[in-house]
Amino acid sequence: MDQMVSRSGIRPILWAKLTFKLTIIYTVLVMLSCMAKADSLNITVCCLAIYQLMHSSEVTKNSFRGLVLLLLLSIAYDFIWYLMQSEQENNFLDGTTLIPQVAQWVQFGLLFFKPLMVVVYWKASIDFAAILDEKSQF
Repeated sequence: MDQMVSRSGIRPILWAKLTFKLTIIYTVLVMLSCMAKADSLNITVCCLAIYQLMHSSEVTKNSFRGLVLLLLLSIAYDFIWYLMQSEQENNFLDGTTLIPQVAQWVQFGLLFFKPLMVVVYWKASIDFAAILDEKSQF
């Protein structure tokens, strides 16, 4: 992907910064979605990811692959949770209060954001040395 970007004349992607920014966005979305359901697995992924990015000299590339595994498990958990919800409990437009509706919409949006995070963390595990070098620059 980096070669394709450099051939097109676009400046190279700073993967450490991108990974950290997407992790912060993911964390905020997970915190919002926790208003719809209790979800300790995603919060754990967020905490581990932030720790690994801030203390990258203390972790290995397999740590990021562990995040990928946890995210895939989280996606499966979300699908099972959605299948178990009855029609009454999962009504997005019931008009009761705004906060549960927003939390449910964020929860649904996370189904599409998590595969992006899987790709980003897998890329971080592949180019782990480059992320260490890039992180030392900022």
